[in-house]
Amino acid sequence: MITKMEITQSNIIEALYCKINRNSSSFKLSRQKFKILFGFDPTYYCYEWYATIHKRINEMYNGCVETQYFAALQCVLGLKALIYSSPKNNSYENEYSLLYAFLNIININRSQIRNKQPLRDKLFWTFLFCTPSPEYIVCGTRISPTGLLYYRKVNIDKAVYEITHLSDINKHIDEPEIGQINKILSVAYNYLTGKELFMPQYRYMDVYGYYFFNPLDYINLYQYDKRTFYELMDKSVVGKFTFMKRAFVYNYNLYIVDNIDKIIELKENLRNFEAVKKVLFFSGVTIRNPILLDIKLGNITY
Repeated sequence: MITKMEITQSNIIEALYCKINRNSSSFKLSRQKFKILFGFDPTYYCYEWYATIHKRINEMYNGCVETQYFAALQCVLGLKALIYSSPKNNSYENEYSLLYAFLNIININRSQIRNKQPLRDKLFWTFLFCTPSPEYIVCGTRISPTGLLYYRKVNIDKAVYEITHLSDINKHIDEPEIGQINKILSVAYNYLTGKELFMPQYRYMDVYGYYFFNPLDYINLYQYDKRTFYELMDKSVVGKFTFMKRAFVYNYNLYIVDNIDKIIELKENLRNFEAVKKVLFFSGVTIRNPILLDIKLGNITY
């Protein structure tokens, strides 16, 4: 028997895939599609949900919101934006990077990559940076090796639980959908922290989609079949610029670029190096990479 939670879980994945596969560069999940998936119109909550939850936390704690609760609220706000915020509430670059970071955190948690921690840290930094959250929240929040979230060494799981279950406290007749929103956020939060790793094979995409969702195979392709790797990299900047094509270049930044030699190697092997470099520079804005920054600033020449 399929539970409501499993349905919600499946619909979250459906919503993310809808955003990835949209022809529009703004990755918009349509209002109609959202209503079909989750059973309510998100328009009001895109603007009012954060304010409502913040108000209830203040009521619970006599007007004093502890920092870890605010950190948790920022994280949940990012999940809300990820799933159903309108593109007009977020820039194209932020929307792309938010989706990329969230999905790749799941991919890394599910993969056989040995040293996951620095990769998850980079991606989680990107996730918070693109919400966007205040700088002190971004700098103070980390994912532990076990997948738990901490803000300045304070575990914020309890805070997230309380925030996402506030529908059980002081319910309002005119807000019947808050409980459903909390359910969505709770499931998405579990994906982000590694407590829930399941991701169904929604549909076969293309070779770029395969390597995005299988990061270990992406690394192995680079190590053992560079001819194919460079061919795919060259094609990634030709023709229609899909999410997965762009992610192929972003993953080069995330998994491989740790010294200038990797960039020189690209230059020597790609026909479309300048176009790839342009995408790499975009990736370096949110997936912080000192090598790319030094090249962009002219501190490193090659």
